Amino acid sequence: MELLTIGLVLLVLVGLVAVVIILRRQQSAADLPSRVATLTAELSAKSDQILRLERDAEAHREDQNERRNEKAKAETDLATAVQALKHAKEDAAKQADVLTTQFRALSAEMLEKHGTTLKSQNKEQIEGILKPLREKIVDFERGLSNRHTQASEQNAALKEQLAQLGKLNQAMVDEASNLTRALKGEAQTQGAWGEMILETILQKTGLHEGIEYDTQVSVTDPEGRRLRPDVVVNLPDGERIVVDSKVSLTAFEKFVNSDDEEEKKAALAAHVTSLRSHVDELAGKDYTGAVGSRLDYVIMFIPIEGALAVALSGDMELAGKAIERNVAIATPTTLMAVLKTVSAMWRIERQHRNAEEIAKRAGLLYDKFVGFVESLEGVGQRIQQAQAAYDTAHDRLVSGSGNLVRQVETIKVLGAKTKKALPSDLVAAAGTIEEVGSAAVELVEGAEHE
Repeated sequence: MELLTIGLVLLVLVGLVAVVIILRRQQSAADLPSRVATLTAELSAKSDQILRLERDAEAHREDQNERRNEKAKAETDLATAVQALKHAKEDAAKQADVLTTQFRALSAEMLEKHGTTLKSQNKEQIEGILKPLREKIVDFERGLSNRHTQASEQNAALKEQLAQLGKLNQAMVDEASNLTRALKGEAQTQGAWGEMILETILQKTGLHEGIEYDTQVSVTDPEGRRLRPDVVVNLPDGERIVVDSKVSLTAFEKFVNSDDEEEKKAALAAHVTSLRSHVDELAGKDYTGAVGSRLDYVIMFIPIEGALAVALSGDMELAGKAIERNVAIATPTTLMAVLKTVSAMWRIERQHRNAEEIAKRAGLLYDKFVGFVESLEGVGQRIQQAQAAYDTAHDRLVSGSGNLVRQVETIKVLGAKTKKALPSDLVAAAGTIEEVGSAAVELVEGAEHE
């Protein structure tokens, strides 16, 4: 700061000298004295300003020193406080360790003194309670694990089946198209082939014969007529769906292979007529009444996708009119979707049954747990009773002027021959040695007086 002041003074002096030189050159000798006086006054003002700046700088230095001292003191106080806090934490941790050790030792001693008898009495009872509970828990966990495994396997199988569904449908369409030429004109063979395709679809959907569906069931309708549907699909709620395969390939084959428009038109009309006759045949039979189902429709299965598409091109209302007569027309694709839904219904039904079993086992487990808690509460009450009995016995042993320890120690002081000694802390709790000796003297003096 002093160097800055000196520099400012020198700078002012140099400026004044320069001004004087310039004035000497520009002004005449007559104006020089007044100019010098003016410059002298300015120099005095600048000197005063420099003195004020020096005083301000000195005050600023003193303020900085004071703040620096305060900062150092604060840092010292903070370090002292941190160190004190560290020592306090260490002392608290040590004290906690000591208290924990003392508590554990005291707990172990109390348990060793008072728990041996209760352990021997209640071990078998608690084991008898816990063993069935443990077995139930193991069975419950095993059951849950099995259910989870089964569900995972079923989901994996369902994904695989869905992935193969498209391939299966295309293969069935190709197979049906190839077989059309071989089966044309042979009605019995066509029917057997349709039933075979229907059986294949049933197997691919994961349904099980004899459980979820039955084939070639012989039933009697309310009018006494014998009926033999191709397939009866069983639903979880007890309802049944009748599926009957109807194959019309002769007219369809002519329509596909003919190049003549008139022949194609005639073949189309014959094909539509054939399907209508199949609808009329199924509508005229009371399949639902014969199988004892409340569902009022029958599924007419056409194993060739294209056959139904061609028929609908000739009669757009064919499927709608069939529905009005309680006959649902299905192809491999639509029937597969229906049967997959049925398979999912059965899977959900099994899961519900498993859930009921789980709920039943959970109820049994809860009841067992309640019994265990009640027994455990009884054990706690008996422990408290034993503690109270122990405290009473201990009071009789060491409390009061006539406690047992004091009496037997008095007998010892009177001269009874002994080989063992009671623990010193027990004797101290019953009364001091001087008190025991005084009691013995009083007893002797009383006997002599008598």
